[in-house]
Amino acid sequence: MKKIFTLLLVIITSLGYSQNSDFEPYRGKYNYIDWPMYSQLWTLQGTGRFITDKNDRRYGSEILRKDLVEGREITLKNLNNSYVKENINEEKVKSYLYESFNEFRKDYELYPVKENKKLTKQSQEYSKQLVKKFKHSNGKNRDGECIASISRLTINAIKEGENVNKIIAECCFDIFVGSPSHMKILLKEDKRYEYGFGVTITDDKIFVVLQAQKTP
Repeated sequence: MKKIFTLLLVIITSLGYSQNSDFEPYRGKYNYIDWPMYSQLWTLQGTGRFITDKNDRRYGSEILRKDLVEGREITLKNLNNSYVKENINEEKVKSYLYESFNEFRKDYELYPVKENKKLTKQSQEYSKQLVKKFKHSNGKNRDGECIASISRLTINAIKEGENVNKIIAECCFDIFVGSPSHMKILLKEDKRYEYGFGVTITDDKIFVVLQAQKTP
């Protein structure tokens, strides 16, 4: 009998959480209800659970969960998806990042932004550093930064015939939906902001960097 793996990608994690009635889901700007996820791969759901560790800066935040969209699954058959493995190409993913970012912004009715080549070079170099140590950069030469890592397991839900590298490029921005602090950077409405993008792909993860800078 085929065993179906339910893939739960938790974007807010903590050792301590509960269904505590003292907390309420965030419904301010960039909440995941009014700024939903438009992903080919994932859906975003609330869990009704909240971070209760008072030492965590995310104390009181609802834990959100990414599931695969209807019609996608990860099974024993595609656990090591040969189609994805044969077609994934870091350079091609990079080539789609700028296009995919402006499509991401368009989903939220925002204008396209300008790519800053210097920031892109800087972001790409920093994405390589995330492989060894996952932390934000020192803040020089940029006004905002988003970093993320995506499990290679989740992209095995991409089907044969689909554009593997385009979907991965889109996921590099979809991963931040539901996080107001990240969405604030991605969805800036000040036209003076320019952006740069970087991605590094390893055997098990995809490391993403986006940097924003306000021009004079």
